[in-house]
Amino acid sequence: MPLDFTNQLDIPEDIDFNISVEPTEVAHKKLVRNADTGVAIDYVGTGRPVTPYGEFFNGVWSTMTDILEPQELEGAKFNWRTGRKGGFACMDVTLPHRIERITTPTMETVINPRWIAFTSIDSLTSANCFLGTIDQFCFNGQINGEHDKVQSRHSSNYTNAGFVYKLQVAERDFFQQTQRLQDMADTDTKYVDVKSLLEKIMSETKAKKMYALYSQETNVRGHNAFALYSAFTNYSTYGDERNGFTVKDTKGDTKNVTMLNRELEVNKWIATPQFKELVAA
Repeated sequence: MPLDFTNQLDIPEDIDFNISVEPTEVAHKKLVRNADTGVAIDYVGTGRPVTPYGEFFNGVWSTMTDILEPQELEGAKFNWRTGRKGGFACMDVTLPHRIERITTPTMETVINPRWIAFTSIDSLTSANCFLGTIDQFCFNGQINGEHDKVQSRHSSNYTNAGFVYKLQVAERDFFQQTQRLQDMADTDTKYVDVKSLLEKIMSETKAKKMYALYSQETNVRGHNAFALYSAFTNYSTYGDERNGFTVKDTKGDTKNVTMLNRELEVNKWIATPQFKELVAA
């Protein structure tokens, strides 16, 4: 949708709600409630600041409009996710007009940048913003390395303004991200014991399924580390029969949280010595 950069975000109502805080009989706990519906969300520590989602996400968007050119933001695609019955929310923004290309011996794919901001009002998740990418060939989402992350714990000295400032001064280099992906594409794995590598960085059961995904990816992308990375991001993008890593719906409303945690899990895998050594070889 066209964006008016002078206005705030059009946030879904199930995320952009007012909150109220009530004292409890437990001295160190307070109750957080959706003030619009009256529904109780969770008990949190009395010293924990509770920031409405609208304030948090508008702060992130304001930073994006400050540091990015209008043409980069034009046509921005928003994916909103919630979880834990209102206790968690995520804004995932893809910028389709900023592109880079990753080339393997067998194909070329277009990569777009993503900004993934998420936080909670139930005390279970810190305030975070990751810079990521999305592969337009398969629409797999990817969160990048530790240096592309801004995080603030919801301690007693947390302020949304402080988080936004950290976001403004953080290093964000889309070209460096895509260069890392191109390095993966240039890393031949035809004679690498990928199965053994996987067993060193994840459980044996997960490694077996992941190796099957990797084998599928090599049919399209060739035998290279980018095919392995694409298998990782397939795991973090889909939670159903398409890849065998099915996520079960639970009464706790945690599927969206689980899928985001998978992206963070992939981020940890590519930071392991085994994967870094593979790409550096």
